[in-house]
Order: sequence, then structure tokens, then C-alpha cells
Amino acid sequence: MLLRHARRWQSAGRSRISIACASSAVASLLLSAGVASAATYTYTPAEVTNTSGTSDGWVAGTGWTPSAPVSATDTTLILNGPTTNGITRFTTNDIAGLFQLNNLTIQGAGPATTASALTVSGNGLDFRTDVATLPVINLNATKGAATYTFTVNNPITLTNSTTIQGNGTAAFVLAGAIGGAGGVTKTGTSAVQFNSAANNYGGATLVQAGTLRLGVANVIPDGSAVTVTNSGVNSGILDFNTKAETLASLTISGTGLINNTAAAITITGALNNTSTSAGGSGAAYVINGGGVHNINGLASFGVGATSLISGTAGSQLKLNGGISTTGAAIKLNTGTSKIVLNSDWTVNDPGTIAFSAITNSGTNTNQLDLFGGNRTFTVADGSAAVDFAVNATITSSVGTGTLIKAGPGTMSLANNNAAVAANSYNGGTSILAGTLAILSNGSLGTGNVGITPGATLDLSAVAVTSGGIADSATLTLSHLDTTYGRVVFGSNALNEVVGSLIVDGETKPAGTYTAAELPNFITGSGSLTVVPEPGAIGSLAGALGVLCARRRRKA
Repeated sequence: MLLRHARRWQSAGRSRISIACASSAVASLLLSAGVASAATYTYTPAEVTNTSGTSDGWVAGTGWTPSAPVSATDTTLILNGPTTNGITRFTTNDIAGLFQLNNLTIQGAGPATTASALTVSGNGLDFRTDVATLPVINLNATKGAATYTFTVNNPITLTNSTTIQGNGTAAFVLAGAIGGAGGVTKTGTSAVQFNSAANNYGGATLVQAGTLRLGVANVIPDGSAVTVTNSGVNSGILDFNTKAETLASLTISGTGLINNTAAAITITGALNNTSTSAGGSGAAYVINGGGVHNINGLASFGVGATSLISGTAGSQLKLNGGISTTGAAIKLNTGTSKIVLNSDWTVNDPGTIAFSAITNSGTNTNQLDLFGGNRTFTVADGSAAVDFAVNATITSSVGTGTLIKAGPGTMSLANNNAAVAANSYNGGTSILAGTLAILSNGSLGTGNVGITPGATLDLSAVAVTSGGIADSATLTLSHLDTTYGRVVFGSNALNEVVGSLIVDGETKPAGTYTAAELPNFITGSGSLTVVPEPGAIGSLAGALGVLCARRRRKA
């Protein structure tokens, strides 16, 4: 038995030795073929200006050390920029087919007084992972006092997702079309500009630090999900550079931000802003310069996030797929900016941190536009006295807009624009649950108002002196068992005038009603006075006359 085991171990040992020898032979072959270690090729341009017609060619190896570059997944290309004032160099990839590489590094120290540049052109560059090393583009060149520009005109294929990194201060431009299945991640403090509307890479776009800038319109593929966030202390910035763009989705988190958005920007999916950055004119998400943003998916704004709609007349945030806010503020800052609400609004409970708000700066004619629809505001009941404050003029630019208050929380309306006497939406107001608090005169537009059992219209604010309901409107109150639709005046001795009052289906005659006449429906020191419109009185008199004449004829 022991002898058999010994023979087995001896045989296994010979096998292991044979395998080891074979592996060593393969390794020797690989080394002799020159593919066992990564190859680095460095381009150092001559310090004399050339032209695109006399470009330094890669096949000839002009300016390259140790030799002409070789395409491989482990290749590193280092491009040194000119360092002499006023030097412009051109180098061209004239190697046939896609040039594979894993690392492209752009470096150099810019001249002191006169602009210099390096431009790369020619055949495409294919960025690939080598073993476990993901492809990168290092932007490390630093400018002096003069402009220092590096432009890559080559088509770029992202076979694998590629990180654009580095802390260079020069101007870096990727002007060729960027394609392939991979995505783009921007890190480092450098800024890179995309200059091709033909970009169609298939992966996501992640801006973690530094700046990704649009050089022309529509450089981010329409199907790319975009995230702007931060890496450590460095914030990512997506600079739209006043160019139009369509994104599949946009997520802004951490201290990431967007800016220069004076253009038509469409987000076909969701917008999610949880960034607490104040770097973009005081907010992470900014619409300025007359930009119009269409959000077709759900727009979500999280705790502590601030969004700013400002700039010249016409800046708009158009919400087509619903909006959800949790302790977030949307500021209507200057000019005649507006929120166009083409969907419903949900306000979530942020706990003890903050409440959601639309704030209007000064007496600007900013608007919340109901856009001709029945807009439901579902407000959760949080710890704040007011869970959702709307301090802008509420209008409806098309058709009749209706405001529907739902949810157990409190929503307040305060048109703080002294130049506009009242809100002008005319589809009416329905209070289905919770409280709708009126903080300025004429806040309920020109339509009728209905309050269902358990819901409250709060008119207790002392600033409300001439009423929140239009004088010509019909107010409808109802109750179910011991649950009443209520009007609360508190200590405000307001006399709220309405054109008609319907209580539990019964139209009340003209006159004044207090808590004494309508207990449970009215509380506090104020009153409801029914003053029918003159036209309505005339119609009633005419109808009574016709009825009496008919009765006389019958007699």
C-alpha cells in the first residue's frame, strides 16, 4: 500500500515539473515576442511651428521615442506639448486601422506669453482594457499666462469605459466623434470639452470632478444616463455652455452641479437632484439666460437641494412627468421665469429638516403655470407648520387650470408680487384633504372653491384683508357624519365675499354667515357673505317674472 502511494506521488511530481517547464517555455516565447510588458511611446514635438500639411506622421515615427508607436491593448501614448511661445504643432495617426491603446497622457508646461497648441488628427483611437487595467486619458498639461490648447480630432472608440482624469489647466478638446460600447467618467480637476454632435458612445456619462463642457449642441448621446456628483472635495460640473442637449436622465448628487443652461435642454427620463451645492449661482440645478428645460420623466428634488430658475425672460422648467419634492426649494429669482406644471406634484415628509417651497424673489412676475390641466398637489404632513409653500403667481397660460389639494399636510399660497393683484388660474380649487392656507389676497384664482369633509381652508392670516376667494365664485361645503369641510378664520375678522354658497347640496340665500349660523363649517371670528352677481340677480328676477306670467295665464 505504501509503495503504491509513493509511486503515485512520484508520478504526480513528474507531471507538475512537466507543466512548470512548459509554462516557462511559453513565458520565454512571450518575452521573445516582446508582448510581456506594456509599451510606452512618447511624442515630443519639435519647437518650431508646422502646419497640418506637414504634420508629424506616426508611421515614420516623427517626434516619437523610442520608436513609432505600436497599436496594442497595453500601449501608452504620451503627448508632450510645445513649451516655446507661439508654437503650433500637428501630429497625425497615419497607421492603418483603429489604433488600440490603454493610456493617453497629455502633458507639458505652457509658454509664458504667447499661445501655443498641439493638434492630433488622423485615424481612430480605440481605448481598451488591458488585463485588469481600465483605459484612461490623463489631462496633465498646465498653462502659463498664455492659452495652451490640446485638440484631439481623431475619432475615438470606447471599446471599454474610459476615465478622463488629471489636474491640468490647459484647454483640452476631444473634437472627433466618440463611439463604442463604453461610457465616460470624468475625474480630476481638469476641464474637457466635447466637440462632436456625432458622439454615440453606448455607456453612461459620469462627472465626478472637474468639468465636462459642451462645445456644440447635442454632444452627449441621447441614450446616455448622466450623473454629476463629487469625488472627495472636488465637485463635478456639467457645463452646457449655452448649447442645446438631450439626455436620457440626469442625476445631480453630493456637491455636483450644472451651469450655463441658457438653451433648450430635454431630459427624456428622470431628473433627480439631491445635491446641496451652492456653487452654481447659489444652486446645483440652474436654468438661466432664457433656457427652457423639458423634464419628461419624474423630477425629484431631495432634502437640502436648491434649484434656481433665473436670468432673462423666458427661463422655464417644464415638468411633464410629475414632480416629487422632499425638503427642497425651487427659487424663481429674476425676470419672468416660470415653472410650467404639466403633471401632478407630490410633497414628501422631510422630517425635521426643512419643508418644500417655491420662492419668488421680490416683486418679479414669476409664475407657477398650471398649463390648462387639473393639477393635484399631494402634500404629506411633516413636522413644519407649513409643509409646502408656494410664493409665486399661479396662472394658467392655456385653457382652465385647476388646483387640487390632496394629502394630510398643509400647503400655503402667497402671491408676493405686488404688481399682480391676484392669482389668475380660472379652473377652480378643490380641497380634498389636509389644509390649504391662504397668505395673500386673491390667492384662489377666479374659479369656484370646493371643500370636502375633513379638509380645511385656512383664512386666518392677518395679511388676508379682502379675501382669498374671488367675489364671483361659488363656495361649496359638505360634511360626512362628524367630519366637515371647514373654513377657518382664527382671530382674523375677515368678511369673505362669495357669489354663491352651497352647503351639503343646499344653495344658501344672500346674506352673511358666521360660526353661529354654520357651526362646524365655519370657525373663528370671520364671516362668509353671499353677494350674488348683478347678472345672476337679474336672471333670477326674470325667471320669477316668467313663472308668475305662466301662472296668471293658467288662472
